[in-house]
Amino acid sequence: MSVADQLYYFGWIFTIVAVLMAVVPYLKGTADLITSYSIFWLGSARFVGMESISTGKSGYFAVDPMPGDGLRFGLAIVICYGVMVYAYRNWSIPVRMADSVLAKPPARKELPVLVLVASLGAIIASISVLSQLRIQGVAQMLAIGGPPAATFAFAVVFWRWYVNKWNMGLLPPAVFFGLWALGVSLYGQADRRRMLAVFATVPIVMYWTTLRYQRPAKTLTQLAIAGAVAFIFIRGYTVVRHGLREASVTEKMQMLVKSVALGGEADSEALLGGVVSSMSLLSMNMFHHEGDPEYFSVPIYIITNPIPRAFWADKPIGLGLTLGNTARISSSEIHTLPGGIVGHIYHDGGLIMAPLYGLVLGGLLRFMDELLLGRHNGPYITAALCASSAQILSLSRGDMGTFGIQLVGIFLICWGLNFVARMVFGTDPDSLDPDQYLQEYEPETG
Repeated sequence: MSVADQLYYFGWIFTIVAVLMAVVPYLKGTADLITSYSIFWLGSARFVGMESISTGKSGYFAVDPMPGDGLRFGLAIVICYGVMVYAYRNWSIPVRMADSVLAKPPARKELPVLVLVASLGAIIASISVLSQLRIQGVAQMLAIGGPPAATFAFAVVFWRWYVNKWNMGLLPPAVFFGLWALGVSLYGQADRRRMLAVFATVPIVMYWTTLRYQRPAKTLTQLAIAGAVAFIFIRGYTVVRHGLREASVTEKMQMLVKSVALGGEADSEALLGGVVSSMSLLSMNMFHHEGDPEYFSVPIYIITNPIPRAFWADKPIGLGLTLGNTARISSSEIHTLPGGIVGHIYHDGGLIMAPLYGLVLGGLLRFMDELLLGRHNGPYITAALCASSAQILSLSRGDMGTFGIQLVGIFLICWGLNFVARMVFGTDPDSLDPDQYLQEYEPETG
């Protein structure tokens, strides 16, 4: 069996498994539908499964694969994801860590806290994209955590309005912050992941405030409609985005509306796509067959990233840039190449890294979900999931180091906003009694 056939059949099997892993626990009543874990599985269905199907069908490879590379690809995925599932379900350390993080929300002076948190989020995002700040270290942190802060602000305001939709006074601020977040996502390079996070905010908030307590059929129908709207906009914008790099935010906003009509003309790369499987095999060839691996490059990259390059000119770069530079196939229009999870595994040391990265992924997703499940009654952790949703969805695509840094940045922004709100308004006394805290804000399910 050729490598293309190996990828094609593996892609179909993995896609089915990934979708089932995301949806079946919810249908059985044993898990929530929208969590970081389920979002990651859906992203994996897209960027591991469907990409493998596409690559296997087209037969396109950046370099000629070695015999058995399709099996090596599948083995890395099976080991990594198997360990991830086990760690997510059984590892207790992330649970204990989540219990001590963000355990104290600000006092429930809802409108003042809402105004403060949303305004600070919008201000941080605006500074990050509009200012020409050149302070080493500060500029890097703003670039990482600034744009998601706009989505966080929108999610906080939208959450507050959605739980009391008769309060029409909160609707204009929700619309304003939504458009502001969308404008931030369209600024400069118009990152589709930022845009996707803005669109994902609506169904995520809908689920964690009301749909979570509805019948699965009703929940899935409404979420499918919201997801379809987001998909149409993202898919249509993909068609025109490369011609709008120098356009203003207003022009991009206008084109975003017009792009809905173009949605059906986008190619298979439309939803944050790319030739992920092909790039994974390229990484396997460069760092496993022909060259030496760069051991533990993802954690090294994350740890060293905050150090300004002005102080360390040879600071490590991510796999996405490494692939483009080393293979000499990048251009002025392509700055990074998506290595995928398999590409990172073979780049960072080979199959021995698969269980390690599975352990890290399982722990990270469980930590995030434990935070969400324990504090979903307020807007802040739900807003953090909204802001990070696109990064989680695309984590299996890569660059894992870059997305890892962005997830850390989003968490720090959320922690900082929570800290400032507590300093100004005090700590919610009921947060010391989680049972009372949840009971008071749990929606009725009758």
